[in-house]
Amino acid sequence: EHLILLLVIVALVLGCAFLIEFVEGEVNPDFREFTQALRWSLFSLVAGEPVGGTPTTTIGWVIQFGVMLGGITVFAVFTGIVAAMMTQTLTYRMEDKMLDMEDLENHVVLCGWNRMAPIIIKELQADPSYRQCPIVVIAEFGEHEPDLSDPKIDETTIFVVKADYTTIEALEHARIERAQTAIILADKLKARSDQDRDARTVLAALTIEKLNRKIFTCIELLNRKNAAQLQMIGVEEIVVGDEYSANIFASASRNQGLVALVNEIFTPRYGNQFYKYDVPESWYGRRVGEIFLPLKEQANALLTAVETCTENDGRIERSMLVNPPLDFTFTPCQKVVVMAKKEIDLTKVVPGGVKST
Repeated sequence: EHLILLLVIVALVLGCAFLIEFVEGEVNPDFREFTQALRWSLFSLVAGEPVGGTPTTTIGWVIQFGVMLGGITVFAVFTGIVAAMMTQTLTYRMEDKMLDMEDLENHVVLCGWNRMAPIIIKELQADPSYRQCPIVVIAEFGEHEPDLSDPKIDETTIFVVKADYTTIEALEHARIERAQTAIILADKLKARSDQDRDARTVLAALTIEKLNRKIFTCIELLNRKNAAQLQMIGVEEIVVGDEYSANIFASASRNQGLVALVNEIFTPRYGNQFYKYDVPESWYGRRVGEIFLPLKEQANALLTAVETCTENDGRIERSMLVNPPLDFTFTPCQKVVVMAKKEIDLTKVVPGGVKST
């Protein structure tokens, strides 16, 4: 197609140059030489109007009209070819991405869309452990595309499924059975009441836990009263945004500078943040008092909480003990939450004191 278009342009320029020189050469000084006629033919074809001379005969005007019409036609064909190439390229990219979705594993599935969604994606990608992790977004976007204009968002690892995230088909299309994490937001794309949004969140959580019992699920609720049944089915984290915002406001009004602390510890983009680890074997039988100072001296990390575990009717129930006392003893199955500037290896932290019995 490109070669044919080039040959047509060359034939049109040369043909019109020969004709205008033959017809106008003896009566019009603008076309006495072939180079003048060639320049006129080429520039008039590109510009779509006479450039470098004006015919004086009727046949010359006809030739001029033919050049201008040919220029418009060539431009339209060229535009069509470029558009077709771009469309084909985009189609290939979409097909490649669809093929990539077939192979997704250990990815994050983000259900629903609101103003928090782009921020969540940006924060996940800022974490080195999630930087290359694929993220599948499921929401009813319709003909629109999600707003991913933030330059800090890498769109190459993001897949979009335009569907209702409460349906099994949409979740299976997102390969939920092979995902490691599910995040369910209170969707704001369609006008619904808060109760309806929470009901859809609960339905999606129930379906996801049914399709993948090992997945880690974090959901947003608008009303904590709807959390009871979610805890029963094994949803790990429930976030009520308005509650946390109100708590931060109230605390900030009583403690000046607290917002700066919250801003730092809840983002992986700078400063300190929270990390959660299994208690290493070398800590078994040790007290918090034996770990606290060595952890700070050897890893520049601060022990902030311990996640304990108890067995109840065959199920492991976990609870978070914030600021554990110095005499608290570490045992298997526990996890610790530390505040540090980067990932650390707890196995390299040598406890102090004498191991308790």
